[in-house]
Amino acid sequence: MIKGATEMYTREQLIALVQDHAATHETYPFNKINSHETIIWTVMKHNASNKITAMIFEREAVLYLTLKLTPDHVDEMIKTRGITRAYHMNKRHWITIAVNDTEATKQEMLGMLAESERLTKQ
Repeated sequence: MIKGATEMYTREQLIALVQDHAATHETYPFNKINSHETIIWTVMKHNASNKITAMIFEREAVLYLTLKLTPDHVDEMIKTRGITRAYHMNKRHWITIAVNDTEATKQEMLGMLAESERLTKQ
């Protein structure tokens, strides 16, 4: 659980949190009818640039949030329990957070979301 959080996040709550704190809209580009993908990927795209700002997915009952950071910030954040180099993304620029099982605080997560929004704005 995120330090300082009083409850666990559901996928829907995490989507709402991202939309409340970043200029994004939700899409599902990897989950077409004929897709063999078993993970449901919620891709949050920046409203201005239409670039991926965040990705939300569940794997083996764990809820994840993937965000873009500067390479130096990635190197710093992966030292935090529950944060790894990104799943299916450029590992130099993206991290994945196990949202309900991390030492990162909600404030840190929102700061990383703001950074991701800024980096994907153009």
